Amino acid sequence: MLHTIIQDKKNKWLQSDDCTIRDLVKYIRNKGQLRDTQIEAIETYLFLKIEGQNKPLWQLFSEGFFTNGTDLSKLNINQTAREYLSAHKDAFALYNFARTKTDKGTLLPELEKLIIEKPTELDYNTIIKSIFYKVSYADYLMSLPMGAGKTFLMAAFIYLDLYFADNEPNNKAFAHNFLVLIPSGLKSSIVPSLKTIENYDPSWVLPEPSASKLKKLLKFDVLGEQKSAKKKQQSKKPKRTKSKCLFA
Repeated sequence: MLHTIIQDKKNKWLQSDDCTIRDLVKYIRNKGQLRDTQIEAIETYLFLKIEGQNKPLWQLFSEGFFTNGTDLSKLNINQTAREYLSAHKDAFALYNFARTKTDKGTLLPELEKLIIEKPTELDYNTIIKSIFYKVSYADYLMSLPMGAGKTFLMAAFIYLDLYFADNEPNNKAFAHNFLVLIPSGLKSSIVPSLKTIENYDPSWVLPEPSASKLKKLLKFDVLGEQKSAKKKQQSKKPKRTKSKCLFA
């Protein structure tokens, strides 16, 4: 359900005058190298990064970022609840989510009823954080079917982040360095696949000359591999002009 809500908000943003990536998305689609599912994931990722300012999902939810503009004056609820929901974005956001329509009625009917009966007695932030597994940082999970190209999507995210970071070096929403964590028991099978990120063609998602510029800027290291002492020393002291992508 959250996926649908986020997708709807993202699609409205893409059609709005506030959208700053319309030309970039058009370029990616015209390039024709990525699947629709990959492009949709990129759109969502950049929507949360740019329009959502890279805030944790629970915080965006609490601030009313995902609400649909329900008119409280038209709902059959008591005046106390109406006034409280009007004055508290987190309460309104949770109530709006709870009453989301489903095939069987509403999504969380008991919570919906509780909010109306006791609007001032609930700890809304705690409830909202629990919905997002109490994760306090920006935690975006992109779930794609097997074979849909998740590795190349990771590469696209890296280059897109680096592109915006290069243009806005003080914008903390975008990264200058990247770390890919791999379960130790699966290193032998996963690392060779992830190494394809190093050979990824950034022109699939970025126009020239930006693509070539960033390709030269990014340096890759695989932690845990046997290296010469000299290379280890270089890894400890990377050049300041380089961005790094580490596989661990």
